[in-house]
Amino acid sequence: MLPPLLNTLGFSCNNTAYRPVMDALALLAKYADVDGKTRFYDAGDAVPMDGVVRKDWREAVVDDKGKAERIPYELCVLVALRDAIRRREIYVEGADSVGKPETDLKNAADTK
Repeated sequence: MLPPLLNTLGFSCNNTAYRPVMDALALLAKYADVDGKTRFYDAGDAVPMDGVVRKDWREAVVDDKGKAERIPYELCVLVALRDAIRRREIYVEGADSVGKPETDLKNAADTK
């Protein structure tokens, strides 16, 4: 269910401080066609943690061998994405209410 949803929506960010969430979304997209029975990400994949996985969730995401488990990581990515959209750090391309913040400023200036 998650891959088709993320493939339908386009997310953007103009601030490099919020790249971890964008990088996490790219990782999820990379694994979109991978069988759901694949429990962990490959050791060679960069799995962004800071800015994506809260410290109190790390134990649920990373096993004792240091491998990141897909399902709990995806949940953390969704929570981080939701929070970033609410703060307007990441926006949904083409959306009115959670779209590009610069467009909102321009539209507000045009109505004056």
